[in-house]
Amino acid sequence: MTQEEEAGGAGGLSPALLAWCASELGAVPVEQLFAVSQMSNVTGLRLDNGLCVVTKSRPDESGRAEACVTVQLAGQITLPDYVEVTAQRVRARLGRVDLSCVIVHADWESQNLRWEAGEPFVVHDWDSLAWQPEAAIAGAGAGAFASWGQPTLAPVESSAAFLEVYQQTRGQAFTAEEVEVAWAASLWTALHNARAELVWGMEPVANRAVAAQAEERLARARA
Repeated sequence: MTQEEEAGGAGGLSPALLAWCASELGAVPVEQLFAVSQMSNVTGLRLDNGLCVVTKSRPDESGRAEACVTVQLAGQITLPDYVEVTAQRVRARLGRVDLSCVIVHADWESQNLRWEAGEPFVVHDWDSLAWQPEAAIAGAGAGAFASWGQPTLAPVESSAAFLEVYQQTRGQAFTAEEVEVAWAASLWTALHNARAELVWGMEPVANRAVAAQAEERLARARA
């Protein structure tokens, strides 16, 4: 797959991208400003109304999504209780939430961040947007932020420190409800990754962490 392409005309763009721009943006590309491909295809475009936009799409050339759905439908995986039961308890606790939602980036693994002079400089993976309560997203970040390479679950003490600093930085402490929601959501990503490890036969990094930490996190969530 091409890693980077120079600027040029819009003639080489896919019909699907052209149609999407016309349908969703009300304008069509007249110039490709740049194109970079790795896991996703990121393309900078100048439209015929003068606007410049960046699009991101993720093709599934390997058929991974279809394989995941096939496995799910066929029921070929038996999840261990520490994954299945924990997911049920997290789902039940978050199902009782009555908090306002915000649109936020939802994947705060350290591998999605780049820093300069001690300050955040770039945040990657913007297809991970979510409409969720702030406390849930903060909690998910508290569980996932330490991941670099194969994702894992941060130690409980590290998640507690994350949430403490987060509240200090926002200038307002979470309510008791929000704290519980944060701890429930701290297991979100790890449960997803634990299941993926079982599907794909990967080293059980997230599975080990969930098995060791689930009860403590669920207790803090009152789940």
